[in-house]
Amino acid sequence: VGKGRDVGLNQIAQFEGKVAGGNGEQVLSRDIYRLGQLFDFFRMLSFYFTSVGFYVCTM
Repeated sequence: VGKGRDVGLNQIAQFEGKVAGGNGEQVLSRDIYRLGQLFDFFRMLSFYFTSVGFYVCTM
């Protein structure tokens, strides 16, 4: 018998919520605003889909 942890759906949902909350706070920061002013269109799309866009597309 393995020594794996018992991971229930509730624990997974809490972890995803924690990651999404941190990602949301990061997007609202001034650093991201300043980076966004320097990005061209394609880099902005890439950044969007690796941060908030991931959660929007998986809903």
